[in-house]
Amino acid sequence: MAQWISGRVAGKTQWNDTHFSLAIEADAPAFTAGQFIRVGMDLDDERVGRPYSLINPPHEPLLEIFFNVVPEGPLTTRLSALEPGDELFLTDAANGLLTIDQVPAHVIEKAIKKAEGG
Repeated sequence: MAQWISGRVAGKTQWNDTHFSLAIEADAPAFTAGQFIRVGMDLDDERVGRPYSLINPPHEPLLEIFFNVVPEGPLTTRLSALEPGDELFLTDAANGLLTIDQVPAHVIEKAIKKAEGG
């Protein structure tokens, strides 16, 4: 099971009233494009975490997540209120199989042809 590590908000972008991205500085786990990490905060004596896809390239030093605020949700409204320097937590390992090496070659070829107009 993954362990929690501490991170700090390095940047925040508010795209509109309900959509945000956070850049996170941490001793981040190595990951492959298409994977996700769990991001969490301590709320009422309990660590609440949810999975978020990493939207930055793996070689960049900061991790970045994109999310929309779920008004009834326990975490996203609080994440959207964070500012640079604020602490949050993330798992020490990335997960997920939505990576290019998991997609069959014929599917990739078909997607490339379609993108090229074919």
